[in-house]
Amino acid sequence: MKTWLFKKRCFKLFKWQILGLLIVEALVIVSWNVYDPFREKAQLGYIVKNGQKYFVLWTTTSQEQQIGEFQELNDAIRFAQRELDLECSHDRLGMYPIEYSWLKPNMGGITFYWKMVNYPFFNRLTFKSESEAKLFQELVQKGAYSPSPIGHAIALFPSKKNQ
Repeated sequence: MKTWLFKKRCFKLFKWQILGLLIVEALVIVSWNVYDPFREKAQLGYIVKNGQKYFVLWTTTSQEQQIGEFQELNDAIRFAQRELDLECSHDRLGMYPIEYSWLKPNMGGITFYWKMVNYPFFNRLTFKSESEAKLFQELVQKGAYSPSPIGHAIALFPSKKNQ
């Protein structure tokens, strides 16, 4: 009878050890995916509107260029902030000051127009929702606008925690 109780206790202890080991492994795997010290940091990026899609383009510390595609402007901004540690440059550029801008509704959504100082032409982008157009306009007016290699863009720079 005593050997049976001893075996039962050993088996319970063994089960708890296995369970503990699995929990520790899961925590290690999750923490490694959340904080990867060997992950390359993004140095610079852009959010570019192309048709009804948004592209996040970025360059890593090893000069590798990557791209991500999103349906919503907010999703592209969140990805840049959370995954790349990049933020919309509100004050860092200032190289493309905006003289004035406005929004104009149209049948397919809303069009954002803006004119830069010392540039004779107007720029425009059409958005499917007013909230996206207002967000893009706000970012442009705060100084985040940058012409990218593939079109009008919002510039992304490393956040303070990424530097």
